[in-house]
Amino acid sequence: MRLVTGIIFGLLSCQVVLADTTQQPTICDDVRLIGEKAASPSDKMESLCGIDDPVKVTEVSGVSLSQTLFVDCQAAIALADLVEETIVPEAIASFKEAPVTIGLGTGYQCRKRRDGVGKKISQHALGMAVDIMSFEFAKKGVLTVEDGWRDRRRKDYKFLRRITDAGCGTFTTSLSPDTNAQHTDHMHFDMKKRKSPWCE
Repeated sequence: MRLVTGIIFGLLSCQVVLADTTQQPTICDDVRLIGEKAASPSDKMESLCGIDDPVKVTEVSGVSLSQTLFVDCQAAIALADLVEETIVPEAIASFKEAPVTIGLGTGYQCRKRRDGVGKKISQHALGMAVDIMSFEFAKKGVLTVEDGWRDRRRKDYKFLRRITDAGCGTFTTSLSPDTNAQHTDHMHFDMKKRKSPWCE
């Protein structure tokens, strides 16, 4: 009787373990994205702001985010592509380790563009943009975009340059600190609909 009871208990334990491993909080039908579905933002500006497929992302391709990223699934998936295909392998090649955290700037923000060009709505207002400010490593420490961009002879700059170059195509917009005064401390990526990517 004890043997039968033990077998039944063992089978039930296995079922619990299997159930736990299959219930990962993935979003956007992409196992690389950890987070949750989100409600559409309530703030409006001339009825132009909002996110079609809103999610809140906390981890991308095994790398934590410094803050919850509130974006559209399109931007979240593009970020996962960039992290998996470029950021992690380039970090390992340059520094012998992958980043543990990506430091984020602005995600969703209901506003117009700040480049002084007309009054067009920002891609941040549609949840289609991601700003990266820094990368934190277990051994190397924190590499900020602003500091790493200063000396173009160092591997820090080369690592960051490869990311902005790779973002050109993964996203439709990839802007580096060279773009203008508004981008000196971060890399900007967005999914604005264009005939061809805009990259600087």
